[in-house]
Amino acid sequence: MSTLGSASLVAQDARELHIETFIYSGRDKAISENLTLFAERKVYDFRRDPVSHETIEVVIYDPTRQRFDLFDVVGRRRMSIMEADIVELLAKVSTNPDVTRRDPMLFDTRAMESMKESFDPATGWLSVATADGRLAYRAHGAAPQNPDVLVPYFHFIDWYSRLNGTDPGKMPPFARLQLNRTLLKYGILPDEIELSYSPPGLLDRRINVTSKHFISWGLNRADRELIEKLSQWSSFPSVDIAQYFTANDARRR
Repeated sequence: MSTLGSASLVAQDARELHIETFIYSGRDKAISENLTLFAERKVYDFRRDPVSHETIEVVIYDPTRQRFDLFDVVGRRRMSIMEADIVELLAKVSTNPDVTRRDPMLFDTRAMESMKESFDPATGWLSVATADGRLAYRAHGAAPQNPDVLVPYFHFIDWYSRLNGTDPGKMPPFARLQLNRTLLKYGILPDEIELSYSPPGLLDRRINVTSKHFISWGLNRADRELIEKLSQWSSFPSVDIAQYFTANDARRR
């Protein structure tokens, strides 16, 4: 599933990654597809239609500038947001009673930080779960051949999770942040993650989502061409976050 040990590294490519991610809500076809490239101290994420495989949204993360640039290829518009703005928006969502009443546990950062963890080094499977078992993550992976990729990888995933968490209709990021901390603690780069969640009062009904990550070291020619062609979307009109995330155009991830 992962190619963590398959390619030799050269100095300039030591922290370059090519990751293809497929998300499943069952055992059938993928419901979401992403290509994520780590290059030149930035992260380029291409969200693709799982049927046509065409790019429908591009996200560029620049950790040096603490900024995300999003390009809605379908709706032909773009938006920029700083990390500080994400923190502010997430705080508003997390303290909105109309949002939190659906399941207060998901917004309880103390409960998330105290999730029970376990790790089996023989199999490479790690898990974190809430005390009542209603929410649990299982992740499989291995130590990367270059451990220097771990911190930038999880830094991006943390902020990407927070960005997604600004959408009231999405899962809050706090449980995923705890999973990320645990994976980083054990030095694991994941190639598969499973989420199992039971809404309040519905213990007999579980939501199960699986993501599979196919990891390659370094970028190929097609990857570099994708990055070089990003300027084709720079002419899209700039809008604010409320306009960008309307229901009529590109879906929130």
